[in-house]
Amino acid sequence: MNMEKLYKKNDILFLKEELKKYKIKAKKTDEDNDHKLCYSNANQRQCTRLRKLIELIETGVKVEDYGDGLVLINDKFVVSLQKSRWRVLNKSIWYWHKHDINHFINTYITQDTHDKNKNK
Repeated sequence: MNMEKLYKKNDILFLKEELKKYKIKAKKTDEDNDHKLCYSNANQRQCTRLRKLIELIETGVKVEDYGDGLVLINDKFVVSLQKSRWRVLNKSIWYWHKHDINHFINTYITQDTHDKNKNK
């Protein structure tokens, strides 16, 4: 993923193809390491990131790559693609959100937009 890449709805098809590739790789890694008690599956983590990215793009918010598994939503919110965490841009406190992306968007992102419009 490129730094400062702005994702659009037409990127979803490519991201879904990437997701399919990583699912196959993750399954192969699981099969190769089945005999181990504990192992790491980087491909499975990438699948999680891609699924969340696709869900965020589908909601219609502005999604921009922020690097290292993070995206910038509406130029204000930094969201982790791996974990259910988010923070305000240029702030250091991370918050947890529910796994449901629509709940996160409606509770925090849309609420912030309504608050801005109310102050005008």
